[in-house]
Amino acid sequence: MLLIAGSLLAVRAAHGAPEREILQERQALRRWTEQEVARVTRALAWASLCCVVGVSVVAGALRAARSRCPGSPS
Repeated sequence: MLLIAGSLLAVRAAHGAPEREILQERQALRRWTEQEVARVTRALAWASLCCVVGVSVVAGALRAARSRCPGSPS
């Protein structure tokens, strides 16, 4: 689940939120850009965390499953 969440966060950060539109006014565009940078930075941080934790969970599960199998190398 964490790997899926991380992937979706990364895709959303890369492509932007579909409901956002680019504004024509100069100050409004600058404000929108600053907010977008902050949103993307947060989303990528969460995506990285989710992917690292997800891979760690999968590796731990594989190690636990392998150690429970009779005759498996330790």
